[in-house]
Amino acid sequence: MVKKSYTISCGNKCSEILEKISEEIPGIYSATIDGGVIKVVFDDNYIGAREAIELIKEIVRSTRLSSAGSRGLTAKLSIRHLQRIIGGPVHIEPLLDLLRLRGYRASSTGGYIETNAGLEEVVDMAMAISRCANETPKELLTPRARRIVITLCADSDASAEHVIGFLESRGVFTKNPDGRLDISRSIDEIRNIL
Repeated sequence: MVKKSYTISCGNKCSEILEKISEEIPGIYSATIDGGVIKVVFDDNYIGAREAIELIKEIVRSTRLSSAGSRGLTAKLSIRHLQRIIGGPVHIEPLLDLLRLRGYRASSTGGYIETNAGLEEVVDMAMAISRCANETPKELLTPRARRIVITLCADSDASAEHVIGFLESRGVFTKNPDGRLDISRSIDEIRNIL
């Protein structure tokens, strides 16, 4: 066994971060809290040093995001970490749209989502969007229309089929020359119709 160590500042969230590290990172030999710092010793043969350090950093960021969301502050959440939590792909654009629809600040840069929503809210929304994306047909809708349907599906907790049927009954869709359905209105206008 090749032991490597990593030390990271954890402020007043040390015990919560330590618990998540022990749950989510394999090959931890020991982890100790000293003041506002955690020292983690891990087996480099079990998990690579870079990978372990990146995972630790993601856990610290997501824990800070969780507490920042409850205080209304903007924090970063790693998209890779979010994918690991929900167990599937993160559909970034619909997620950002849904966060904004629900009154949160949201943007995406360099593999991170910046938002003032709490981690649990972001995870719940990402899971709903993933479900809706799987239900929404690609061949029937333009990319813009599909993105709007996915977002509205997740927002209303209805099926994608129900959202499409409802939007068709309200005359929201237009037909493109290629036969696919498109939406020319903004998502805010459409949400007001719903």
